[in-house]
Amino acid sequence: MATIRNILDNPVYMGKIRWNWRRCVKRMVDGQVSVSRPKNADALILADGLHPAIISEETFNLAQEYLSQNRPQPIAYRNTVKNPLGGLVVCGLCGRHMVRRPYTKRGQLDTLMCPVPACKNVSAPLHLVEERILKSLAEWVAQYTVSWDIKPEIKDGSAIELCRKAIARQQNEMTTLRKQLDTTHDLLEQGVYDTNTFLNRSRMLSDKISAAEETLKSLQAELDVELMRQESAVNVIPKINKLLEVYEHLSTPKTKNDMLKEVLEKVVYFKKTGGRWHGSPDDFEIHIYPILPESTKAVLD
Repeated sequence: MATIRNILDNPVYMGKIRWNWRRCVKRMVDGQVSVSRPKNADALILADGLHPAIISEETFNLAQEYLSQNRPQPIAYRNTVKNPLGGLVVCGLCGRHMVRRPYTKRGQLDTLMCPVPACKNVSAPLHLVEERILKSLAEWVAQYTVSWDIKPEIKDGSAIELCRKAIARQQNEMTTLRKQLDTTHDLLEQGVYDTNTFLNRSRMLSDKISAAEETLKSLQAELDVELMRQESAVNVIPKINKLLEVYEHLSTPKTKNDMLKEVLEKVVYFKKTGGRWHGSPDDFEIHIYPILPESTKAVLD
């Protein structure tokens, strides 16, 4: 874009030569000579060249008028995030990140599209995908809360403490049973137990140890679930609910993007039909992947 503006701004094409347009300016910066060539419109000298003009002076002046009405945007603005879904939505066919396509000059709404020209995944209006993601998040958090029985009182950790105490009791019981089993061997060697008494006693203790191990596994699984509930009640659920509450009031796409990335790992997008005359703009499918704590992933796996 800058190269094109430089061409349109150069009077050489209308047969002119400019002098003092960008004089070299030297200065010392941190002990080094720095050379810059700033524009110097006030000292500009425009002279007729020896070469023929390829455009008229009127055409050149008209181009300058258009350029003055469309100043180049500053770099900081060009580099700002304009897509609230940037880096989040993945094409369900080729796996590439979907990108925003603006249509500002034609008055059309931005679309979300796969950047691969050969990919058959059809684009959709960006705002519709954005709305669908928020709706899916609301449905997911409601279902997640019900399915895992997450309640506000879980935050106090009482259920977790009860599980830990039960596990400690079960571990103590297993330790006692193993000591009793070792004692049976000693009593057999000392002649206190005969063979039949030893076999019956050791079999009974082994069965109790196996049952205690199964109970311990069950209690550990229950503790894992309670830990997941607590972490979800403290982190996952409040974050998503806060996003759903404030999202429409956020002022910039970057703020929306940052907040979405706090709760979403990715969104997979599919759309098979579309075009100007076929299908509906909202006839697409998405799969959301909320960010879950590691303890939750372990329980779900």
